[in-house]
Amino acid sequence: MRSQFAQVFSAALGEVIGDAAAYHALFRKYMGIDPLYPPLGQDCGRWIARDDLDASVSALLQGGTVRFGYVPNSPYVYSDGDDLTGFDHDLAAMALEKIAAHYGVESLAAEWVMADPGPTSEGGRIEILYKGLDANDFHIAMSGQLIEAQVDAPGTDPDWTCATVQLFTGIYYSGKDAGRLKAALYPLVNHTRKEFIDAVVKAVPELELRVISASNPGPSPTGATDLVRDLTLAGGKAVSLTNGSVEEIKRIFMDQEVHFAVGDSNQNSALCATAGFAGINLNIPAIDGQEPLPLAAFTLKSPEASP
Repeated sequence: MRSQFAQVFSAALGEVIGDAAAYHALFRKYMGIDPLYPPLGQDCGRWIARDDLDASVSALLQGGTVRFGYVPNSPYVYSDGDDLTGFDHDLAAMALEKIAAHYGVESLAAEWVMADPGPTSEGGRIEILYKGLDANDFHIAMSGQLIEAQVDAPGTDPDWTCATVQLFTGIYYSGKDAGRLKAALYPLVNHTRKEFIDAVVKAVPELELRVISASNPGPSPTGATDLVRDLTLAGGKAVSLTNGSVEEIKRIFMDQEVHFAVGDSNQNSALCATAGFAGINLNIPAIDGQEPLPLAAFTLKSPEASP
């Protein structure tokens, strides 16, 4: 049972996600590719009747401004010069338009409040944002929070909205040794891990392929080492590298010091969409059978819950 505002926002997200053309266009704007696993919106739920809204939610809607808490986190909410931008930034505006139209309020604007950037871990971001909600610094937190990371955020109890986007552990090509690899890789976008392994080993059996991933508790390191193992078993050559710094991994990948990166599909897709990128956003799942991981906004829980 969600708090009323979490449910109202979820119902709005359901309408935005239900407009596949608009949602995919927004995803392409920031990730440069259509989502392989878009959220289905099946858990977004229904609108709460206006007469059933509690006084605090009615006052929030009539006040005309919803305060969103965020921790800078590309591609979700981040600075572009003096302005904020990002997937979640724009998605929130679309959801507020749906809320204003549904409840007949003149308009709803988003005011973005940056929480102390603090830790950069997934669990650390949830903790920082949860504290901001508890201090009433903002009404809702929204900057690419991974729901499963709540286990790494002790002392928090978020009230999650329905999924805003999903991610998976993917494979991405930097452009290194393009003359030998690009022709074989172009047809593989959105294809399978097995097709990727077969094509690469056939094209360059003697080339040592360098594969990088983040060094973290998530699935990326295992995804990378398993990929290296299976490339080798299939007759190819490959080595894995890890790094604890996300920014350093981005630099290594963009400078073509490695052939492939294995990691967060949304962050890597956004990186591949940057100007001057010379590789290929393969968007291939690195882990067979991995369920896509949902990201969402969250509020505090409240005694008033929606049906």
